[in-house]
Amino acid sequence: MQLPAVLGILGLAVSTAAKITFINPPQFTRKVQVTEHDVWVTGQTIDIRWSQPDEGKKLSVVLYQMNSTMAASFNGQFPGADPPFEYITHDQVGATFFRWIVGTTKDLRFSNQFAIAVWAEGTVVTDSATNIFNITSAATLPDDTSCPSTAESHLNALISLVPEKLPFERVHLLDGELRLGHCRGPLHGIPVILKDCIATGPELGMPTSAGSVALLEDKITKNAPPPLLTDGAVIVGKSKLSELCAFK
Repeated sequence: MQLPAVLGILGLAVSTAAKITFINPPQFTRKVQVTEHDVWVTGQTIDIRWSQPDEGKKLSVVLYQMNSTMAASFNGQFPGADPPFEYITHDQVGATFFRWIVGTTKDLRFSNQFAIAVWAEGTVVTDSATNIFNITSAATLPDDTSCPSTAESHLNALISLVPEKLPFERVHLLDGELRLGHCRGPLHGIPVILKDCIATGPELGMPTSAGSVALLEDKITKNAPPPLLTDGAVIVGKSKLSELCAFK
C-alpha cells in the first residue's frame, strides 16, 4: 500500500481496480446523525461482505477510527494511510467475505466512531467504505437485572428483566441477519414481555414464580416459548400478575 502512495505523489500512472461495493455493513451513501449510527459490541461477530474484486487483485479490509471532525466531513473514502488504520484482512486474493470479531486496539474514550474501508492493490485511495458505526466495549454494558422500584417507575409493571446486555446483543445479531436477507419470522427483532407464569430457562436470567414467593427459587431448566425465539422475538422481561394467575 505504501508503494502506490509514492507513485501517486510522483505523478506516475497507477492502475485501479473495478469499484468494490460493501454489501454488509452497508456501503457509505450519505452522512447521518450520530444517533443513527449502528452500535457494535466488542466480541460480537460481524459477517463483512463486499462485491467481487478484479481477478487476481489483492485486497485489504481495514478499520479506521474517526474523530468528530473527520466524521462530519466523511465522504466515503480515505486517502492514503491517514489516519492510521488497523487491518481486518490483509492482501487477500479474490476474497468477498470475512467473519470479523468486533474489536480494536484504539482508545474508545477518544472516539467510538469507526468505518471499514477496502484497499485494492495499486490504489492510492480506499476503493470504498461503509457507513460510520460506533463500537462500544461489552464491559461498559450495564449488568443490572433488577426490576425498577416503585420510586423509579410510575407503573412498576415488570417483575423481572433479562440481563440488559442480552437483548442488546440479540438485536444486533438479528439486525445483521436481516442485512444478509434472512428473516426468522414475523417476530424478527420484536421485543416481547412474558407473563411470569411462562417458564424461562437459566440462559434468560429470570425466575418463573407465577407471582408467588413460594415459587421464587424454583429451578427451571428450559424455555417454554421456543417458537417466540425461533421466530426472532427479543424477550426483555416478565410482567406482574395475580398470585398463581388468580387460581382458585
